[in-house]
Amino acid sequence: MAETTQWRPAAGQIALIEPVDASPGRDCLTGVVVPGERILIDLGASPRPESDAAEVVASFFAPDALYRLFAKAHEEADGLVSLDVSAIERVQRRANPRVQVVLPVRLGVGDTAEAAVLSGETVDLSTGGCRVMTDRPWPTDGGAVRTQARVVTVDLNGDGWEYRLAFPGIAEPDAERLSRLVALGG
Repeated sequence: MAETTQWRPAAGQIALIEPVDASPGRDCLTGVVVPGERILIDLGASPRPESDAAEVVASFFAPDALYRLFAKAHEEADGLVSLDVSAIERVQRRANPRVQVVLPVRLGVGDTAEAAVLSGETVDLSTGGCRVMTDRPWPTDGGAVRTQARVVTVDLNGDGWEYRLAFPGIAEPDAERLSRLVALGG
């Protein structure tokens, strides 16, 4: 588990806040990150911290990892809690490390002469999968998608269509080449 001091939760992200020295039977707190310079959590209907400056561990799930913030929670206003972070722990959620690298890709949809081809580029890459950006959506006509990659998620953002792909059956020589690329940082 690597330590980092760079990461901070995004506005709208869900937080699980666990008091370190809670009374028996005391529940964890949940809330939503509020936009701003400081880390503020709106607890909504969740219970309030037992005391000001309570030691807590706040957990946030992000696409790349689980982040645990070790902090003191201060009640700012009714239902708003600020976090003074002393340490951040990043817990890798992936089986294989990823590297941000841009490589051209061509994705084939179907296995006939009329198969559609999408062009794009990688966002990140590992021996277990990658994220790909394309300039148009994958054709979905209700038929099966046949590819050597498994589509994990798809998102539309301002730059185009983003696909998260997994490589469940990657051949060993290809996995070795990707391992070398990841080890070199792209």
